[in-house]
Formats: sequence, C-alpha cells, structure tokens
Amino acid sequence: MKNILRSILPALVAVATFATTVHANDTITINWTNSTGFGMGRDFTAAYNACNGGTCTIPHDINSGTTGVLTHTAASTQYIRTMSTRFYYMDGLTRKSCQLVVSAYGPNSTFPGPGCEGKSITFSKGNGTGTSPVCQWALVTEDSKTCTYVFNVTTMN
Repeated sequence: MKNILRSILPALVAVATFATTVHANDTITINWTNSTGFGMGRDFTAAYNACNGGTCTIPHDINSGTTGVLTHTAASTQYIRTMSTRFYYMDGLTRKSCQLVVSAYGPNSTFPGPGCEGKSITFSKGNGTGTSPVCQWALVTEDSKTCTYVFNVTTMN
C-alpha cells in the first residue's frame, strides 16, 4: 500500500498544483483611446483600488489622439479578478469622465476550470453635460478557456 501511495502521490500533487496555478496569466486588457481633444487623466479614486486579485498597469494620463493600454494580470488563487478604471478630462470648468469595471470569475470548487466561469462588465458615463462625453466600448476578444479578455474603449467630447 505504501508503494502505491508513493507512486501516485506525485501525480496527485501535480494535479492539485495545476488546478491552482493554471490561471496565473489570466489577463484583462483595455485599449483606451482618447478622442476628446483634451488630455485625459486617471481618476485617483477609481484607480486606487483598481485591481482586485492581481497587479495592474494603468497609465496616469492618456494624451488626446492616443491610446493607453491598461492591463490586469490575475493572481492564481483569486476567484474574482476585478479591474475598475475611470478616466476624466476638463472641458473648461466641467469635469467629464467614463468608467469601465470588468470582473472575471472562476475557477472555484464548483467550477474547477480550466478557464473562467464567466465575466461581468459595467460601463458608465460619469460627469458631463448633455450627451458629452461619449463613452463607447467593445469586447474584442473573449477567451474564457484562458480567462483572457480584451476591450477597446473610446472617450469622445
């Protein structure tokens, strides 16, 4: 019996390790384009806790006519990974903003993976006047098997 356990124990450890580390490179990527005619800055209140369960890279500013790339790379043991970002600009004395919140969730004990069980998206226009700012988003890539999601966001005045 001991010999049988010794022979299968390494395989069991390998399976358990795979289940918790397979998601180490889960990534949410947001390509945020500034088409406002103004410089856009990151809203510190939204960016302060922008990452749940991982590490983020979020540009401080996105110049007019350019695209900033935001990424969230998940920690392997997290069930829910959330990236919350808001960019704003000043149009005269009016502060205008758009916010995107993306959560990828899974695996857990009832959904062992591989991959993500799903995702949720909340996109909202913040401060502004009338129809301005215009906030648009599109899900470009959705790969739940690898928990990889890519979004394009455009902010216009």
